[in-house]
Amino acid sequence: MSLCDYECFPTAQNQIALRGPDSPCEGRLEVYNDGEWGLVCYHGWNSENGQDRKNGEVVCRSLGCGQHVESGHNKDSYKNHQLPTKYWMDEVRCSGTENNLWNCKKPRVTHCKADNYVTVKCSGSIELSLNRNGKMDESAGVV
Repeated sequence: MSLCDYECFPTAQNQIALRGPDSPCEGRLEVYNDGEWGLVCYHGWNSENGQDRKNGEVVCRSLGCGQHVESGHNKDSYKNHQLPTKYWMDEVRCSGTENNLWNCKKPRVTHCKADNYVTVKCSGSIELSLNRNGKMDESAGVV
């Protein structure tokens, strides 16, 4: 067993992602915890006190997706058959300077009802390409 077996690939624990139909920089906010992806509840993620902007800035920055454009909740365009059933975060309170959403204040227990999840839109985009490693097959490769 090599050193690389343990240290060359980061774990997915405490990762975040935006899941939407058009861009990895726009969609419903999902977080990875305890071996599975879950949602972030919209409680406390509101515009009256600017918390949506502060939280969204942390999300967009940590994903490399530019500036926060808007946050919302429960958008039909971000629903699909793979919608997680667990909520891992609720009442998230970022100052706006954190490097990752997991560094923000949040209770571990959530009391969120179905379909009350956070959505975020960032100004940037991420382009993914397929490295076919010299192969001619256009449907296989390394991302």
